[in-house]
Amino acid sequence: MHTYAETTFVRVYGARTALLGVVGFTFVTLGMIRSFALLFTLATVLPLLDAVVIVSRIGVGRELLRHAAILFVLAIVSLSLWRSTRSPSSD
Repeated sequence: MHTYAETTFVRVYGARTALLGVVGFTFVTLGMIRSFALLFTLATVLPLLDAVVIVSRIGVGRELLRHAAILFVLAIVSLSLWRSTRSPSSD
């Protein structure tokens, strides 16, 4: 980060991530696992949007790898959370 604009972008990104973390922690603390699963599912859009911004500003590069990894982790956690919220089948 070399310019004021670059550091401002990182601060906005950090603030967004911190807020989502607090909301997620609140859901877990209150036992709202379905809400937590929904939050994770909706959050999977964020790395895609971040990638669009990165590509529009600096083009395709190695910076996208981090966002791809974040997308992958969010998708796996979302699936796991939804699976854990299923009610047991009555077979």
